[in-house]
Amino acid sequence: MPEELQEKITNYEHITGMSKLARRYFVMNTFDGTLTIFGVLLGSFLAGITSPGTIVTLGLGAGAAIFISGVWGTYLSESAERTKARRDLEQKMLKSLEKTKISEADKFATCYVSLINGLSPLFAILVILIPFFSSSAGFLDMGLAYYFSFLIWLLIFVFLGVFLGKLSKENIAISAMKTFMVGVVCAITIYLISAITGSSPGA
Repeated sequence: MPEELQEKITNYEHITGMSKLARRYFVMNTFDGTLTIFGVLLGSFLAGITSPGTIVTLGLGAGAAIFISGVWGTYLSESAERTKARRDLEQKMLKSLEKTKISEADKFATCYVSLINGLSPLFAILVILIPFFSSSAGFLDMGLAYYFSFLIWLLIFVFLGVFLGKLSKENIAISAMKTFMVGVVCAITIYLISAITGSSPGA
């Protein structure tokens, strides 16, 4: 990275504190994306879907939706919040802050956290779908694709738990167990839905 650009980003960080916000968005939306694709996969598994192309389509559709929602929703909300804060500051200073470093930093931070918000769940979804891409190409059995995807999902969830545990200086095992239990609750809920709707295996 050019030194001038690095210095500019460092200044933006000092002004906006965007890295902390981006980190929260990264964890929160990776969590959302991982849980979303888990729901898609488990629901498809219980419904007996055996076409990898169908799973890929469903997964990419979910990924596209969560990406667009994440980027656009965050951009609108962050832009509005930062504009309001800047205008409040302008009233106190009795001067315009347009075309200043503060304005530049706000715009950069808004775009930065918006991309983090959209890309983090999309990336998680794409990683979890890798076995189904392989299955579509004929390199992996469909049954194994499901199990490998569930394994990747579990590893990502454990990683998030460990990351949050280190961040909060909490017991890592307890933190990982907390995230895992969310997955268990999600799995039970989806299984009950499939049983009620008659789409579970053997129904």
